Amino acid sequence: MPRLKNARSRKQEEREDNLRIEDDEPTITKPMEVITTNAKDHEPPKKKTRSRRGIPRSNPPSPLSNNPGLNWEWVKTVDQDPTGKDYFPAPFDPPEDYRCNGLDIEKPNLDLSGDLREYSIWVLARIRRMRQSNAVAAMIADPNVKIKWVISVNTYWKNTVCHYREIVLGGTGPNHEAAYAAMCGVVLPPEAWCENCKANKSVFTFCIVLPGYLTGACVGCHLNHSGSRCSHRPDAKTRVRPTAIPLAAPLPPSTRKQSRKPPSVRDGGVQTLTRRQRTSGDTSKATLRDLRELMLAALVRIDELERKLD
Repeated sequence: MPRLKNARSRKQEEREDNLRIEDDEPTITKPMEVITTNAKDHEPPKKKTRSRRGIPRSNPPSPLSNNPGLNWEWVKTVDQDPTGKDYFPAPFDPPEDYRCNGLDIEKPNLDLSGDLREYSIWVLARIRRMRQSNAVAAMIADPNVKIKWVISVNTYWKNTVCHYREIVLGGTGPNHEAAYAAMCGVVLPPEAWCENCKANKSVFTFCIVLPGYLTGACVGCHLNHSGSRCSHRPDAKTRVRPTAIPLAAPLPPSTRKQSRKPPSVRDGGVQTLTRRQRTSGDTSKATLRDLRELMLAALVRIDELERKLD
């Protein structure tokens, strides 16, 4: 205990000596400076709004400058005769005795069949069965709105296989409205297409509008709640859709060093599964999608081999 007291007393003495030295130093007084401040300097800093991923959000979209929108009086006079014109979908007259209820299990596989007429029948049956929104019910009950066209969708390449960009007909009303309007709307000529359809950023192949519905947007922009981005509307926003998957041919194989994996179906070999994969019984959507792609690639490979043998 006496050692601790001596140690504390020494520290106190050192502190007192330092304070005495500071008091003995002369202080230099400076003239007062007049500082002018603005009212903005006293405002608290504005917080930047951030998204869920932590990235600062961009400014809200502003309306397009000098955009008069689509002339709907001219739309009523557009010729809808598809003879001799390559910018029209195929004509479609839905059969009255088709046995389709629009269930998920009845959905045709476009990647295997490529039959857009069968796909249109399934879409029409699903829309009529669900009646997802009041706008869909109004279009179905309108005697002036009649089914005329087959649904034509764009394609994209993935893993050297061509796929169709199918429409998601779940619980979103705008998707049902756009799909129904694509079968009974007015097909515009290419020079009158909206900016998104000209840039090939739409699910549909053609730019189709339906006067009196879809809040003045085309079917491609109205899909997925994006009608405010269509340039056919005078209040369209400058923000456009992200670029879609290009329709060009698939890229050549990569020149990177291949990993030591068993040969897959796309490489001409047989896909081998581990014991865990064979016994896990995983039937998730991702697993089924992968198996579907492998089957499609295998069919493509079989067709190529049959052509070589012939």
